[in-house]
Amino acid sequence: MANLAGKTLRWMGVVAVLTGCAQSDPGTAEDRDKPDDTDDTDEPSELDASQSPATGSKDSGPKPTTPVQRDASRPDAARPSPSPSDASVEVPLEPGTGGDAGVDVPEVPAEPEVCDKNLEPKPGDTMCSSPLKPGDDRLCEFSFSGAMRKFYVYAPKSYNPCKPAALVMDAHGASESAEVHTGKAGFQANSPKGYGSGWRMAVQGDNAIVVTPQGVSNFWNEGSDPAYVNAAAELVKKMADIDPNKMYMTGISMGGMMTYANSCTAMSQWRGMVPIAMLANTCPSLPKPVPLISFHAPTDSITSYDDDRANTEKVAKLNNCKNGPKPWAKFGGASSDPRPYCFAMPPKLGSPDAPDPAAIPFAPCPTSAPEADCVGWDGCDEGVEVVFCSVPGKDQQYGGHLLYNNDTGLNLPQVAWPFLKKFWK
Repeated sequence: MANLAGKTLRWMGVVAVLTGCAQSDPGTAEDRDKPDDTDDTDEPSELDASQSPATGSKDSGPKPTTPVQRDASRPDAARPSPSPSDASVEVPLEPGTGGDAGVDVPEVPAEPEVCDKNLEPKPGDTMCSSPLKPGDDRLCEFSFSGAMRKFYVYAPKSYNPCKPAALVMDAHGASESAEVHTGKAGFQANSPKGYGSGWRMAVQGDNAIVVTPQGVSNFWNEGSDPAYVNAAAELVKKMADIDPNKMYMTGISMGGMMTYANSCTAMSQWRGMVPIAMLANTCPSLPKPVPLISFHAPTDSITSYDDDRANTEKVAKLNNCKNGPKPWAKFGGASSDPRPYCFAMPPKLGSPDAPDPAAIPFAPCPTSAPEADCVGWDGCDEGVEVVFCSVPGKDQQYGGHLLYNNDTGLNLPQVAWPFLKKFWK
C-alpha cells in the first residue's frame, strides 16, 4: 500500500505537468491527455449482465473477406492472391494432355475461403456479446464491481470469425483516454485523428483483434484494474473465438505498468508483453516463458529509461535466456533495417486526419533519421526472446515520453507485432 501510495503521489505530479504544459512541438501529434468521466472503483470484480444493447450500432461491419496470403520470405508482410495474369508455375503435364513437360501453365487461383458462420445478433445480445464481424469498431459498456466501465473492440477486415483470432489488449497512459489511444480523438485540438497508438495499423492483414480498455478517470490502479482488464477479455471471448496462445498485453507509460501488472502473475493468461515508456514496475515471476519487447527514449523526462532497461534484463533472467544482450535491429541511420516500419508521412500538428488505419502508408525508415537501436536476448526457455529498443525522442515533448511520436518516425507496434508473431505455433 505504501508503494502504491508513492506511485499515486508521483503520478499526481505527472498529471500536473501533463495538464499544465502547452504542446508546441510540431512533431508530437499524439499527446496523451484527454479527460474521461468514468467512475472510479477499487472493489472486487463483479461482472454484471447489464450491458449496452447490440441493436442500433452504426458498425454492423462488412461481410467477411478472404484471408490474405502471406509471403514466406516476409512473414510480416501481406500480399494479395495471385491472378492468372500475373502468376504462373512450372508444372509437368501428364502424358496425353497435348503438351510438353515443363511448360508454363497459368496458375488457377484457389477457391475463396468462405466463412458461413452466422454473425447476426441473437435475442438478448449486447454490444458486449454479439458476434464480432470483420471491420467492426464497437464500444462495449458494462457494469464491473458496481461501476460502469468500457472498452473499444476493433477487428480489421482481415479478421476471420471462423478461425481463432489473436487479441491485443492495448492500455492508454495516465491522463489519456481510450478515445485518444484508438485515434478517435486527437492528442491536441489540432492533432490528426486516426493514428492513436498505432496498433490498429499494425494488425492489418492478420486475423487479430485490438481491445482498448478505459481506465478510471484516465488512470490505472495496478491493484484492482488487472481484474477489470481480464473481465474485458472474457467479454471479448463472447464476441469472437480467441486463441489462448495469442493473447498479448501492451500499453504506454502507466499502461506499460499495467502490462507488467497483468502479465507477471501466477494466473496470467497473457502470452506476450510490449511495455512502452513504462512507469517503473517489477516482474516478480512469470507463469511460463513469455516474449517481451520494450521501447523507451533515453531522454524521457517522465519515466526512467534505466529502470525500464533493468526490468527488461530481469525478464530475460526469468525466461532463462542464455545469450545477450546482443544487436537485434536498427531503424534509421546508415544500417537501417529495410522493412517498412516507419511512417511514410509522419503525422504532425495540423496534418490531415487518417480515417482508415489500413490506408496509412509505411516505408523503410530513412537513413537520414536518428537511429533506434534494439538489443536482444535469446536462447531462452521454450524459444522465446526478449528485446529492448532505445528510441530517440529528444526533439519530442517530455524528451520522448509520448513515444508513439519519436525522432525516427517509427511506428512501434509495426516492430512489435511481427516480433510477437514469431512465436505463433
